[in-house]
Amino acid sequence: MMNFNTIILSALCIITINSCKKSDAGKPCDPSIKPVVSTNSPVMAGETIQLSVSGIDNVAIINWHGPDNFNSHEANPEIPYSNGFAAGRYTVDVISKSGCVYTAVTDSVVVEGSEPACQLNDNTAQLFRNIQFHDITVTGQTQVIADSYDSDITFTFKTPGTLPTGMYRIKAQPEYRDEVDIRFLAYSAYYVAESGNVAITRENGKIVITFCDIEFKETGTYFKMKGSARLVF
Repeated sequence: MMNFNTIILSALCIITINSCKKSDAGKPCDPSIKPVVSTNSPVMAGETIQLSVSGIDNVAIINWHGPDNFNSHEANPEIPYSNGFAAGRYTVDVISKSGCVYTAVTDSVVVEGSEPACQLNDNTAQLFRNIQFHDITVTGQTQVIADSYDSDITFTFKTPGTLPTGMYRIKAQPEYRDEVDIRFLAYSAYYVAESGNVAITRENGKIVITFCDIEFKETGTYFKMKGSARLVF
């Protein structure tokens, strides 16, 4: 059985726009052959991105690569629970059994922010009561802190920098870029969000963070409550 290294060493052919080169004296590759790629873009945040390549016969190896260090050897790979990290163009190299390498690039995949289920005014929350935040700051590029006169809410993300649109899973001490820790301080008591999703969208060039009916637990007790918020900055 011919392996990848054997293919490359014995009959490597790279297809470019206008030419085809082959490392041995065998039959040259046909530069008119082009892989056909497709996606299901645009997708809503949290949905599955579907990629597809076809049009090449006698395929030996397929290699997809793209945003967020994505790679796959499947002809029709999927990216579940998508967010803005997965937006952009994807490239696929299809290597035939004769050693020809055919390359194609998708159109840019668009991941759109999902519409939150709750409707709130800007910079407000419903936690115990209606709260109006008077100041929103970004600390260390990983935390967003919204202050009111007697309470504050802190979002801690794993990745510094501008937040891509998408759905972020709630998790204390996040390990992955699509996770976020939410803590609410009121009357000297801390409440930690336990599970659910947070939507990151963009409106008129500003970042919008929204969550709806998320359950918080007071640290050190069994008391729980649900809350919603919408921050614009």
